[in-house]
Amino acid sequence: MALDRTVLFQYKPGDSFLHRAPAALKLGLLLACSLAAPVLAPAAPPLASLLALAGLSLLGRAVGAGFGEQAREWRPLVFYLFVLYGIKAAMGLAALGRDAGRVLSSPEALGAFLLPDESFVHMFFILTILVDLSLLFFKTTTSAALGESLIYIEENARKPLVKLSGGRVRGEAEFARTFSVFVSFIPAVFAAWDRASLAWQARGGGNGAKKIASLMPSFLSVCFFCAARKARALEARFF
Repeated sequence: MALDRTVLFQYKPGDSFLHRAPAALKLGLLLACSLAAPVLAPAAPPLASLLALAGLSLLGRAVGAGFGEQAREWRPLVFYLFVLYGIKAAMGLAALGRDAGRVLSSPEALGAFLLPDESFVHMFFILTILVDLSLLFFKTTTSAALGESLIYIEENARKPLVKLSGGRVRGEAEFARTFSVFVSFIPAVFAAWDRASLAWQARGGGNGAKKIASLMPSFLSVCFFCAARKARALEARFF
């Protein structure tokens, strides 16, 4: 197993039209689509949501993220959905009260009970679309480009406030710098866990609670080290 494989939400060099697009434009489209998805997905038929996902997957392939790589990006989401579905099913059984035994003893009633309802299907499409949109953004945007765009946007947004307040409002883009540092940690955290997981598997370790308990101290230590190093690099560039 290669140790240099692409990790989750890591920038991937390329020359696609999304790579060349301004980071500020991509960020604006990401925010607009993220706000529109929860509104449009419940109103759209499932086929339309499937076509939207297929289009995003093809777009991801066009920018250099293969289908297998995209499937890896879905793993945290799939785990979250399984946990959420289990909690929802348990709460549904508890709400049935005395009728729970009848539902569990009848295959037909049990099948109908376990079938995801419409709200869960809508939530699945909303989350998967948001994950694919985030993938496209992070795969085609460097941390430096994102930081520069956020600083440019905030500095221009602060200019009228500085004039209106008579200088009492500072013109420096403090929030943009802090947020760009936070966003840059997302792929770094996934990369740290990927390296720790690969080392664990290379030593014959399996998946389970023992893996998490054994790797978590080293994982946190590596995350803190990577965070400090990235913070120094971004501070030298922006601050």
